[in-house]
Amino acid sequence: MSRWAELTGGGTGDDYASRFAALAAAGADVHGEARFVEALAGPGARILDAGCGTGRVAIRLAEQGYDVAGVDLDPSMLAVARRVAPSLDWIEGDLSTVSPPGAFDVVVAAGNVIPLLAEGTEAVTVANLARSLKPGGALVAGFGLDAAHLPVPPAITLADYDAWCAAASLKLEARYSTWDAAPYADGDGYAVSVHRAAEPRVSIRPLTAEDEPAFLRLIEASRALHHRLMTLPSTPEEFRAFLRRFDDPEAARSFVIVIRETGELAGSVNINSIIRGRFQNGSLGYAAFGPSAGKGYMTEGVGQVVRYAFEELRLHRLEAQIQPGNLPSSRLVERLGFTYEGSSPSLLFVDGEWRDHDRWAILNPAPAPHPTLPAR
Repeated sequence: MSRWAELTGGGTGDDYASRFAALAAAGADVHGEARFVEALAGPGARILDAGCGTGRVAIRLAEQGYDVAGVDLDPSMLAVARRVAPSLDWIEGDLSTVSPPGAFDVVVAAGNVIPLLAEGTEAVTVANLARSLKPGGALVAGFGLDAAHLPVPPAITLADYDAWCAAASLKLEARYSTWDAAPYADGDGYAVSVHRAAEPRVSIRPLTAEDEPAFLRLIEASRALHHRLMTLPSTPEEFRAFLRRFDDPEAARSFVIVIRETGELAGSVNINSIIRGRFQNGSLGYAAFGPSAGKGYMTEGVGQVVRYAFEELRLHRLEAQIQPGNLPSSRLVERLGFTYEGSSPSLLFVDGEWRDHDRWAILNPAPAPHPTLPAR
């Protein structure tokens, strides 16, 4: 359940609309968000109001000639929007899974949408909104950071939000403290952030036999990075045996992450132990290569593999087993929306010892049933 639903019970649409109508009647400016978006968007731009509520922002933008759609999970809020502007496109749905038709120049999430999401869905929601953007499009979000600007206890930070955006290939372009574009300063209680859809810095492709020389060279250069965390092929014979593990694509897949600018490999990612039937689960394994580690390439590349697992393989769930001391790895999956499920003692035999692992997992936010899923 979203924090908004916990706060309101999902039945406050008319009261919410009345409050803003009273503010407008008293002379208050209730269109700051719409003006901000207008300054970003070109004439006739397509705009998605994400968490649109009663439609205040979307309706104003439509009046200014923009092609708009609104999405919200609260039926009482959408009832008001549909009553006031029945000709506009109002979609009832969860922002973490909804897929409005087409792509948008701007996605705007005003009114504390991000802090009021269901706990643990923030990263997948940002990723889903990013997928709705056209190349070069902007995600605009305004939300409170302290108790004075939030109706719930503060639970997320700007660093959290920026990390979720980065994982979705969105780059921070500008940040303000108000919808009137007042400059933001550290410690301000409210922030309006503009993140722009960047061209992906990496791509993924299947691991092949032709990768052997580069793969082995990079493994050798990464020994200190991988010590005690994983065992990877270090000889031609081991590489070929490793590659044979992926001969059956229904059981496992292996990818390399390629830096677009240079063509160099940044790391490898595997989807192991794919189980269909009632489980529809895969186990994610990945390794960064030392020369390019720490630059965010792995977050982008692993994120692409997660999307492939959910959209192409139609898996229901992915899990990752991570040693407790491997903080960079656990932070990576956390940025991608994985949640910690618990610890498994002596789970995997690595570097001569049975080692404890923490279990992290993520569910497909928009599952399309695979043909192997039983009907009941």
